[in-house]
Order: sequence, then structure tokens, then C-alpha cells
Amino acid sequence: MTAAVGDGSVLSEDGPAVQYLQRRTSDDGHSRWFRVIHWVKSDRQMVLTYTAATLIADLWEAGRFRYVAAARAEGFRVALPKISIDDLLRAGDVRPMSVDEIAVELPYLVAVAEAAG
Repeated sequence: MTAAVGDGSVLSEDGPAVQYLQRRTSDDGHSRWFRVIHWVKSDRQMVLTYTAATLIADLWEAGRFRYVAAARAEGFRVALPKISIDDLLRAGDVRPMSVDEIAVELPYLVAVAEAAG
């Protein structure tokens, strides 16, 4: 899916995307249906998935240290990442601004209903 503003020099996004319908509150405060396009960035998803798996492993290690006497004798070890998550997420992204999601409110026939009433 590709989206661009103007000639694409200001804002453009392309690549694999997921489209779905979502109920959101519109600017006038009413609940409305929106068509949402969410671009999938597999490299970012891999970084976040790896980070989540590492944190879960560390949580299990902390539980093992707390409840298993033999583990306390070994000591508590947590592997700290050598590079920050922010650096991993920024790696390879040279654009100053990126679009992850666009939501467009679906048109409603309010004017027709008001004219008939």
C-alpha cells in the first residue's frame, strides 16, 4: 500500500500494510467508523519482539532466583543489551518523519437523513 501527500516529497509511506475497520470518536464527539491503514514494519516488530522475549526471560530468571535455593547459590545474572532499543529502532531509518497508521472517517448520510426529516 502506498500513500503520499502532494508529490510525496513531504510525506509518503509504502510497503506492506493491514487495513481494518475501527470505531473511534470523531472530532464532533460521536462514535464513528474509520478505515485504518497500518503499515507493518517487520524490522521494528522484530526488535520489539526480541526485547519482550528478553524481558520475559529475565523475569523468569528473577523468579527462579527467588524460589529455587540452588539458583540463589549460583547468583542472579541479567544480560544487559549492548545497544539501546532506541538505537535499534532508529537503525536504517533515515527519514525525519514516518507514518505508522492513517485513519479516515467513513462518510455518513447525515445530510440526506436531515433533509428527509
